[in-house]
Amino acid sequence: MVANHAGQMKVYRVSQVIEAQIKAEHFERAADFDLVAFWQKWCLKLEQRRSRYQVTARVAPELLPELRYYFGDELQSAIKEAKKEADGWVTMVLPFERLEDARNRLLGFGRVIEVLEPEALRKSLADFACQIVDLYSARPPDVFAGKRE
Repeated sequence: MVANHAGQMKVYRVSQVIEAQIKAEHFERAADFDLVAFWQKWCLKLEQRRSRYQVTARVAPELLPELRYYFGDELQSAIKEAKKEADGWVTMVLPFERLEDARNRLLGFGRVIEVLEPEALRKSLADFACQIVDLYSARPPDVFAGKRE
């Protein structure tokens, strides 16, 4: 939502609006205000400000066709340009905002993505994977009884 607040144009997330009321007050939009141009400029600035956490990873061939569902269509050109290794895996850069975002998303891929860099992410993934193994190997669920004790 774009609004004029104290003489400045501001952008607010609609999902953060808790309550709204219709008031009798009216306003006049500035004659030179172009919403489309404002929005495009604002989005561009947001993209430039957004921190980029670049992850170099090897991706298994069976995941390549599905990557666009997880990372968007803009990754398709990178996939086409990437050089396939003898085993069919592809090394490429995957974009994230932060280490935590990368770790949380990549843990769900299991063995079909191997992180090469950054080292901090590799260590974090290994740490979380060990925690998960410890949790489930210490006391496996009783699958046949259909319940956990």
